[in-house]
Amino acid sequence: MEALVDELVSYLLIANQSKIAIKRQDIIKHVFKDNSKAFSGVLNQAKVKLENVFGLKLVELEKNCFLLVNNIVNAFPEDFESDDHTRRGLLMTILSLILLDGNEIGENELYENLRKIGVDVDHPHDVFGDVRQLINENFVKQMYLECEKQTAMDPPKILYRWGARARAETTEEDVQDFISSIVANEDS
Repeated sequence: MEALVDELVSYLLIANQSKIAIKRQDIIKHVFKDNSKAFSGVLNQAKVKLENVFGLKLVELEKNCFLLVNNIVNAFPEDFESDDHTRRGLLMTILSLILLDGNEIGENELYENLRKIGVDVDHPHDVFGDVRQLINENFVKQMYLECEKQTAMDPPKILYRWGARARAETTEEDVQDFISSIVANEDS
């Protein structure tokens, strides 16, 4: 049983590198194979090991998917590779805009606000590259953002909200502190 726990922990750590939700069926396929009845017990032991050894919390989503999130206080900003600190700033800005707009923001409103700070989604950015792709493929796929198309509206509207990973890794208070630090820097 301990070998299965170690194998599950290893699989979760490797699968988490892409920051994409880990599906229950993939775990069973790659780790449990013929031992799927042991899933719950092994999963519970793996959760304890991940938290105690690696400081990671295994969060189960409603869609039979899992996320590994850093369980160390205020770990959200450090979750990115050092090359991605600028992307973290953009993500925190987007999360701030969503929070300030009542927990969801329309695509046009988001892009207009980004233009105000010099990030034009219609042109490649020197630092972020294709910003539209970064938002819709990276941040959405990694579950930092949720994107919903409102087809009942004419014309259809795309709305962005905080994704499961953002809710698991940060709080509204952290984002408010981020906003406050920006305002404080502008005032000084």
